[in-house]
Amino acid sequence: MPSYSVFVISAYLVGTVVLLWVALAPVFNKRTLLRQLKTRQARMERSK
Repeated sequence: MPSYSVFVISAYLVGTVVLLWVALAPVFNKRTLLRQLKTRQARMERSK
């Protein structure tokens, strides 16, 4: 019977990376959105 450990370990690694991506993507998107909103607000304050 062949050893499937390489397949199983790689599947777990890929799954872990995907789950981390799904968990952390909103955090990075929120930071980007907040930065954009601050820039837009500063620009609107200067134009008054």
